[in-house]
Amino acid sequence: MEQMQIFTGGMKIQHRMHLDASADGSIKIKTGEEVKELIEQMCQNEYNMNNERSTRTPG
Repeated sequence: MEQMQIFTGGMKIQHRMHLDASADGSIKIKTGEEVKELIEQMCQNEYNMNNERSTRTPG
């Protein structure tokens, strides 16, 4: 079994659903490399959002 299938198979359903939504469909039809790139992009987006929140000044 491919490593990405093992990885995504171990995820909770809500996390797999989030990946599917981000992939504009099922991640099952994506290659391992496509899923990896998607996850990396999602992580980068989350990191950027957290940085923006922490650098804002109140008021």
